[in-house]
Amino acid sequence: MKGHGVYDKGDYRPKDEVAKWLERDPIKVLKKNLLDHKLITQAEIDEVESATQREIEEAVEFALQGTPLPFEQIKSFVYAEGQ
Repeated sequence: MKGHGVYDKGDYRPKDEVAKWLERDPIKVLKKNLLDHKLITQAEIDEVESATQREIEEAVEFALQGTPLPFEQIKSFVYAEGQ
């Protein structure tokens, strides 16, 4: 629902259009349906979201502690070799 990068605020899209699509956000809709049908509690949703946030933070920290590949090796782990 944002622009194409950190530099792009997406101001070229009408605010009412963005608001309309935000209401159709699949995650928001799924949470509402799960709650409405009593398949999950808000506490369970909060725990899943907290655990997910922790996992993201740990992954970012792990990546920041890593060593960048030398430029010559940058493509080494991107493509699979044909058989």
